[in-house]
Order: sequence, then C-alpha cells, then structure tokens
Amino acid sequence: MASERKIELLRWFAVLPAAMLGGLVASIIADVVIGLASDGILKILIIEIPKGATGVIAGAKTAPRCRVPTALVLAALWIFLSVMIHLLLRSPLGWSNYMAVIVAAVAAVGAVAFIYSKDGKAGR
Repeated sequence: MASERKIELLRWFAVLPAAMLGGLVASIIADVVIGLASDGILKILIIEIPKGATGVIAGAKTAPRCRVPTALVLAALWIFLSVMIHLLLRSPLGWSNYMAVIVAAVAAVGAVAFIYSKDGKAGR
C-alpha cells in the first residue's frame, strides 16, 4: 500500500514535466514540418496546435487520477503562457500574435475535451 502511494506521488510530480516535455517534442516536430509551410496562418496552426494539445494531454495522462481537472488546470496554464508569450512579451503586435493565442487556446480546450471523452465519463 505504501508503495502505491509513493508511485502515485511520483506521478503527480511528473505531471508538469510530462506536459512540458510533450509540448517540447511537439514543438520540435512542428519546427521540422514548418519548413514545408509558408508564412501565415498555416505556420501558426502547425506550431500552436501540437504544442497546446500535446502538452495538456501528456500532463493529464500522467496524472494518476483526476485527469479532467488536471487537464483543465494545464489548459488554463497553457492559455496564460500563450498570452504572456504572444501578447505581453512581443512588440510590435500583429494579427499573428492574436491568432497564435486563439489557436493555442482552441488546442488546449480541445485537449481537455479529448481527456474528458476518454476519462471523464469513467469517473476518473
């Protein structure tokens, strides 16, 4: 029983690193694919969708339980970071900055919906 608690605790500690690693891997893959895309909205989609969705899903799937609430928290963090990175730390602002935040938010919310469809109905 104590061993199970230790494993659960370790999994909780691994949630945020797993989310960050998932986003990083998706970002690396997107950077490779981005060479095929032209500038503009396609580039934003290729970069932001995998990072937001993979980060939320990886972190939530790492959680030993309460995956839907974990996904919600991770999505909120992802949206907050996206606003910070694309709107508050960039100058001058253009349409691509706002589009990046919108796409990142949609990806994160979509990831929450995915986690809910897989784990939420089972009551985990």
